[in-house]
Amino acid sequence: MHQALYRKYRPTSFAEVVDQQHVTTTLQNELASGQIAHAYLFAGPRGVGKTTVARIFAKAVNATAITRAKLADTTLLDIIEIDAASHTGVDHVREHIIQNAYVAPSQLDYKIFIIDEVHMLSVSAFNALLKILEEPPAHVIFILATTEAHKIPATVISRCQRFDFHTINLAVLVQRLNDLAQREGIIIDHEVIERIARRAHGALRDAESMLGQVLAVGEQHISAAQADVVLPRTDIGIVIDLVEQLVAKHPTRYLEILHQAVHDGVHIKELQRLLLEVLRQCLLYSVDNALEHFAEIDVHPTTHERLLKLMQSLTTADCMQLVEVFLSANVNDQPIGIPELSLEIAGIRWCGTMVTTPVQPSVQPPVKPVAPSIQTKPVSTTNDQPVTDRASDPALLQRLKSHWSEIIAHIKERNHALAMTISVVHLVDVLQPNTVVLGMRFGFHRDRIIAPVNLVIIQAVLQEVLQQPWQVECVVNDRYDIDMAVIKTLPSDNIDSVSLTEVENIWDLAVQASSNEPAQS
Repeated sequence: MHQALYRKYRPTSFAEVVDQQHVTTTLQNELASGQIAHAYLFAGPRGVGKTTVARIFAKAVNATAITRAKLADTTLLDIIEIDAASHTGVDHVREHIIQNAYVAPSQLDYKIFIIDEVHMLSVSAFNALLKILEEPPAHVIFILATTEAHKIPATVISRCQRFDFHTINLAVLVQRLNDLAQREGIIIDHEVIERIARRAHGALRDAESMLGQVLAVGEQHISAAQADVVLPRTDIGIVIDLVEQLVAKHPTRYLEILHQAVHDGVHIKELQRLLLEVLRQCLLYSVDNALEHFAEIDVHPTTHERLLKLMQSLTTADCMQLVEVFLSANVNDQPIGIPELSLEIAGIRWCGTMVTTPVQPSVQPPVKPVAPSIQTKPVSTTNDQPVTDRASDPALLQRLKSHWSEIIAHIKERNHALAMTISVVHLVDVLQPNTVVLGMRFGFHRDRIIAPVNLVIIQAVLQEVLQQPWQVECVVNDRYDIDMAVIKTLPSDNIDSVSLTEVENIWDLAVQASSNEPAQS
């Protein structure tokens, strides 16, 4: 029977473990000093070596007994692996763990229990396990492995020595895959190796599984075209081509590249993910250009040069707006047969409506079309207040301010991301009749507020709280920066616990919040 690569080349010693030296070094020091704990917690993403290290450590603890009796791995009866995902109940814990733990080891010096996906245990099962973790027999060691440490009771974690495993670096993944290909006697184009490493998202097991799929093609030399048979195609070069056209504001060329990529079989969902990753790294670079964020995207020097040129050409504001535009492009919601439609719209929207060159104070950018239920003032690039011939209503403005935190709380119940946006706008004025003027620094905040689905929510909440219908007007102006006085009054842990540095770019918070709920705008 064919053996999967991740099993065939599973590390058998600490030296073979990939990119987890902070864990393996500490464990080796404990073994050398004899200061071994009775319980360990291995936490981290899937496929990065938690169970592998647990097995290596279990055998290392019993190395003397194994060597003396010349025991094979298949005969190590005192190293017991349990899948908690399949055995979540308290009865299983009592019968297969607790009762067994009090029985002395039959072959080895220590009886080792490796409990995988331990977070899946029920509350009752955790309570039963806690008792033996508090007072374990001297001959027993527990190794708990989990991908979701936050689901494990604090009482259990506090009785374990915790090790956090991290995702595998892209360059390390590439090196590992090249090494496995050489061991198998197969030549694979570097482009294919990088594509596998990138798609693995830091999970070594996933990377090795995909490499196995590619090797199944059955050729001695596997090219990118042959790998396309088993791997969804996405090319970092295509993504860079697209972003370059976005920077140059060339929608026609952008569409040509996109359509050619679709014709060539590029995976649209993966293309969007990688496009957002590149834009994210550009955003990070614009904030701190001393950090080589692009190193996490690709390892080719020539690709580095192109990415660096892109990053240097984009401001933080450009990057935030680009991320906003392409984050709203949901390829999963497109009509059947047109998966590229969302990326077409996003590219055309950016190239047709955004301005990268500085705007002189006397020039007013065009106003975007808005829903019929909203009146929008021209976007001002000066520090002047919007001009109006309608009378202000100071009393109603004061009433609105007194209820503003309550209004944001109600909006948050319906759309968390929208509440984050509303929290950083300014209550500029209330005009007769019942028209609230909101001021904001960035145009993408305005765009989010005036989106029909969001505007309905805002107007409904205003009417619900103040018992009267409202209209909304927006004005974009540099003077409307983040108002910390408002931030501090908001009833939300996500908002009132952040610092001024963190909220200077509220878009980061909005992205984080929106990732936890279905997109609504």
